[in-house]
Amino acid sequence: MVSIRDIARRAGVSVSTVSRVINDSGYVKEATRKAVSDAIAEMHYYPSAIARSMVKRQSGIIGLLVPYFRAPFFAGLVGSIERKAGALGYNIMLCLTDEDTGREKEYLSLLAERRVEGMIVLPVSREWDHIYAMKKVVPLVLVSRRSPDGRIPCVRADDVQGSRQVIAHLLETGRRRIYCLTGFSYMMNSIDRMEGVRQVFADRGLDYAALTRAEAPMSFSGGYEAAGRLLDSQGVPEAIYAVNQMMSLGAVKAITERGLRIPEDVALASFAGFDELEYESLIRPSITANVYPSEEIGSAAMSLLDEIVGSWSARRDDFPARDIVFNSRFAIRESTRMV
Repeated sequence: MVSIRDIARRAGVSVSTVSRVINDSGYVKEATRKAVSDAIAEMHYYPSAIARSMVKRQSGIIGLLVPYFRAPFFAGLVGSIERKAGALGYNIMLCLTDEDTGREKEYLSLLAERRVEGMIVLPVSREWDHIYAMKKVVPLVLVSRRSPDGRIPCVRADDVQGSRQVIAHLLETGRRRIYCLTGFSYMMNSIDRMEGVRQVFADRGLDYAALTRAEAPMSFSGGYEAAGRLLDSQGVPEAIYAVNQMMSLGAVKAITERGLRIPEDVALASFAGFDELEYESLIRPSITANVYPSEEIGSAAMSLLDEIVGSWSARRDDFPARDIVFNSRFAIRESTRMV
C-alpha cells in the first residue's frame, strides 16, 4: 500500500510538505505542489480519511443515536437527517441504542473517540450526566426529546399541544372513561404529552388524578401488554389514548384479540401517528392521531448542528440553548368516529 512517505520520496520533499498539499494548509510553492500532485497521481495514492481527520481535526462524520429503526417514525427521521447531512457535506454514522442506557453511553464514547464533528441524539435514559458531559466535548443536538432543564439544543414537536388536541377530541366525542398508555415517567416526551392531557382535564373541571394510565415502553409490545393489562383488570373503556404510534398498534392487537371492535366498542387515538399517504393506508380502521413532522424535525436538527459545528472552536460549550418546536398535524380518522 502506498504511504505518504512514498509520495514524499517520489516528489523529493518532506512528509510535512506532502501533508500540506493533501490538506491544502500552509504555503507550498507552486512547483512543489505540482510535483507532489504528480507523484500522487502516478502512484495512485488515496489519502486516508482517518489520517486527514487526525491532521485537520475534522472527520466529516456526524454521529446519530436513535433507539431503533423499526418504527416508520425513525425511518423518516433518519432519512431526513441523512439527506440534509449529505447536502451539507457530512456523512452519517448511525448507532442503534435499543433503548439501553449502557449502549447509549458506549456509543457516545465511541463517536467521540472517532472524532465525529457532531452528534444528533434521541436520548433513552433517565440519566443525563453522560449527555451533559458529552455536550462539553462535541457539538450535540437532541431530537424529539428535550433535556429536563432545556440546556441542550433541541428540535422536537410540540408534545403538550399535540396531546391536548387528541384528548380534547376524545372528550368532545363524548368519551369520558379513557385509558392512557404512557411511556415511562422519566421520558420527557411522555411527561409533556401527559401534561397536555392534564391541562385539558383541568380546563374542563375533570379529575386528572382519577385517570387510568399504564406506563410501558413506547413500542408495539409495550402498547400490546399495557392495553391488555388494563382491559383485563379495569374493563372496557370508552377510549384508549396511546402516546406514540407503535403503542397504538399494540393496542389494536390487544383490543381485537378480546373480540372488541374499534370504534364500536372502544375508540382509539394516538400521538405521533402515521401519515395517511403512506403506512396509514395499510391500517384498518385508520387511527386518529397527530402526524409527527419527522421530515421537518430531522432536517432542522441537522441544520442546527451544522450551525453549532461552524462556531464550535470559538464558543465550545457556550453555544446558546435552542429549542426549535414544530406543530404536528391532527388527523381525525375512523378509529374515533361516532357510531
